[in-house]
Amino acid sequence: VFGVALRKEGGCGLGLNVAPFEPDRALRVEGILPGSAADAWNRRRIAAGEAQVLVADVILSVNGVSRDPERMLQECRDSDVLALTILRKPAAEAEAPPPPKATAMRADASVFVPKAARDDPK
Repeated sequence: VFGVALRKEGGCGLGLNVAPFEPDRALRVEGILPGSAADAWNRRRIAAGEAQVLVADVILSVNGVSRDPERMLQECRDSDVLALTILRKPAAEAEAPPPPKATAMRADASVFVPKAARDDPK
């Protein structure tokens, strides 16, 4: 477990793609955007030989908000300064795919038409 302090500034976003991670009631890092605050944090840490934020890391808290993924996401959106608590899971556990989500087709669902076909003026 380690801490990360990020500041969104100069039009630079947080840059973490995250998804709710139910086993820990937390957020799982799904991606890091180049040129973002998270990317800048990682570049500084590489130079110092310190822990970086990696895909599959689990964010346990955001500015003291924990165990509520929706509130944690809202804190990420609303705050310019973020204090994150991050858990690095063992590799085997981190790489395990999430369980599939149940999906259902509604009886009133329209027929799927790919966007390109819908936009074609024919």
